[in-house]
Amino acid sequence: MQVPTILDTGFDGDIALPNEKFRLLRSTPLVGGRRIIFGDGRVKTLPACVAKIRINGEPRDVTVFDLGESKNCDPPRAFVGSGLFSNCRITIDLKPDGKVVVEPLGRSH
Repeated sequence: MQVPTILDTGFDGDIALPNEKFRLLRSTPLVGGRRIIFGDGRVKTLPACVAKIRINGEPRDVTVFDLGESKNCDPPRAFVGSGLFSNCRITIDLKPDGKVVVEPLGRSH
């Protein structure tokens, strides 16, 4: 699944998906509502589930939140908390459609 994503350094969760993408995880049990804080200071309680992902080849369990319907965003966007990438280097080409590279710390170029 590919979704345009915002790396939100103030988001204290792992991943937040628009409802239409969150529903694709239906086989994953819900873990109830969880309180999250967004970078702009908004606090919301959102439905959540646990999913397995790979970061740099390593499997991880992450909490995925349901952002609800994405009425004001086309295409719908996801949010990723920077804590998801602890012990990683993130390199971003700051231009439209710029490349983003995530790699483990300690890896030489």
